[in-house]
Amino acid sequence: MKRHHLLIALATASFFIRAGCDESAEARWEAHRRTVMEEGGLPRAGRLAFTTTSLGSPTESALEYRLGEDGSLAGFRIIPVGGPERGLVVWTPGDGWEKTRGGAVRRLCPREHEEAGLTALFLSGAYLGLEPFSGPREEVLLNWGGAELRLTLEPDGLLAGAEAFLDGRIYSAVLGGPDDDAPHLPRTVSITPEGSPAFELARRGFTELSPDEVELSPPEPSGMVYDYSTGRTIPLRLAGGMLLAPVVIGGLELELALDTGAAMAYLRPEAARRLGLDPVGESVVVSLDGSATRHGVAVLDMLKIGPVTLEEQAVVIGEPSFLLALAAPFDGLVGYDLLARLPARLDVESGRLELLPPDKEPEVPPGAVVLPLKLPGRLPQLAGELDGAGGLDFILDTGSPLELFVLPKSASRLMAHSGAPLEEYT
Repeated sequence: MKRHHLLIALATASFFIRAGCDESAEARWEAHRRTVMEEGGLPRAGRLAFTTTSLGSPTESALEYRLGEDGSLAGFRIIPVGGPERGLVVWTPGDGWEKTRGGAVRRLCPREHEEAGLTALFLSGAYLGLEPFSGPREEVLLNWGGAELRLTLEPDGLLAGAEAFLDGRIYSAVLGGPDDDAPHLPRTVSITPEGSPAFELARRGFTELSPDEVELSPPEPSGMVYDYSTGRTIPLRLAGGMLLAPVVIGGLELELALDTGAAMAYLRPEAARRLGLDPVGESVVVSLDGSATRHGVAVLDMLKIGPVTLEEQAVVIGEPSFLLALAAPFDGLVGYDLLARLPARLDVESGRLELLPPDKEPEVPPGAVVLPLKLPGRLPQLAGELDGAGGLDFILDTGSPLELFVLPKSASRLMAHSGAPLEEYT
């Protein structure tokens, strides 16, 4: 069987279907559907097992999905059960996209959103339920969530190639041919976001279900233990502009900087050597200035901080940005992975961090000002203005020794607004 080639970009939304497709393109599309489905219809629901390769290590996962009456993707959940990508991804039309990883429940960032949707689209066969709306003789155009998919088909229906673009994002995918046990599903899927490593997936089995058998429940937090008998307050030490918290990893006491701008936990190489940690894979870390570096990724059996114990915690092994390295001696960083799990109260003046139980809402002291935070990915953001220029988003970063750091793309906008020299915005 020849391999299908697909260049595609996606986002979630309802389908937009228009008429007027070229007869030749429509005939090729129908030939492709017959080739893949062997004249049969798509199962309305199913469960399948697959293996992905990410961070240099395999992850065993399960996918449960449900299709609507029109063949559209009505909901799915992906459950990694082993490997570095442990967690749970859920999508339902009402609740949106959520994921747990090492205990933190959060919304997916745009790239994860698109990659999860692309995976579910092809592993459920839902793309075969789309209707073409236009195209030249050799192409079929589909619309899935606003992304125009331009599929190139051979006269016999073989999917030879395609391309699509959405908001400047491009994904390249390679699909393996179907198996006899599930002719509507590809054997393999390789997804390559532009400029990033491929996300490899191999299907290992399929079971058809009734739609009522597929439960699309929200994820439950996992990988965290809260000790109600332990004090909630953690003393912080201020050193070099950093807030350092005592933690226990593998029986050793370390100091990690509390960094709300850290998307995941860090350990410096020397601390990793003391703990005897070996990387299980690699991760690309992108700094605020746009530079990208590769670091090893390890999985901790446990990380204890105050009343909280984090289990199977993924950490990056490497030196943080040069700004942090100059600030103070510390063993690493902890940020989003901890603070996204439970309510917390940070008192910088008195040097205290209070981690509240998962079922307790923090109390607002009299006279306090509450500012709403946005969490589009893994970094907390505040809306604000600077020198009269509004519509700006600021990352709340306790790990930055600078009072304000303006990204170059925003600095140009601020210069145009105020006429101030660039030096004032760096």
